[in-house]
Amino acid sequence: MPKEYIHAVVLDLDGLIVDSETIALEMWREFLALYGKALSDAEYHQMIGMEPRETAVFVRQRTGIPLGVEEILEDHGVRVMDAIGREVKPVDGLESFIREVKLRGLPIGVASNSGTTYVDRILIAIGLRETFHCVITSDQVARAKPAPDIYQAAAASLKTPTERCLAIEDTPIGMTSALSAGMRCVVIPNHHLDGVDFSGAFAIFDSFHALLREFDLVLQ
Repeated sequence: MPKEYIHAVVLDLDGLIVDSETIALEMWREFLALYGKALSDAEYHQMIGMEPRETAVFVRQRTGIPLGVEEILEDHGVRVMDAIGREVKPVDGLESFIREVKLRGLPIGVASNSGTTYVDRILIAIGLRETFHCVITSDQVARAKPAPDIYQAAAASLKTPTERCLAIEDTPIGMTSALSAGMRCVVIPNHHLDGVDFSGAFAIFDSFHALLREFDLVLQ
């Protein structure tokens, strides 16, 4: 058995593996502008970490846009998928972090509040789809984050008790999900969020580079 208390690592996707939040928010602005609608920066930031359908409902309620939830999901989704293929790249330090996890023999997975098609598209675009031992998304479980289902499913897929898994998150919604599943959670805060309470986290880092410097302590 490894000497570390932690036996597996599970990462969120949006805002952590890639800065997809910037792309998604820009696509929302373009999409809503077609209908003469807009959201405030505060409202955009409220959407960060939400499951896609929840986001569409939020947008419809806040803007009164004359479309159904399914239409909003489809139109915005097409725009985001197209932009991702052109613009997305791994965040700084991610690949070094993944190499270190693999050198230690720890299985690594993804637990995302987005849907499977979208998540696979991102991971393929950045050349990391085959890197992960499991990829769990919101359409594979009964309840999205902040419920624990996604992280529980990831732990089961990695054949590791949840309490022996390290979750890495960037939003309060994701942190709540990981903690509710019984995982140890460290946070690399989403740069779109200011003044957010991450007091439940095991530790908070400003980058994957900073996490790597303290990785031995985090795994104990």
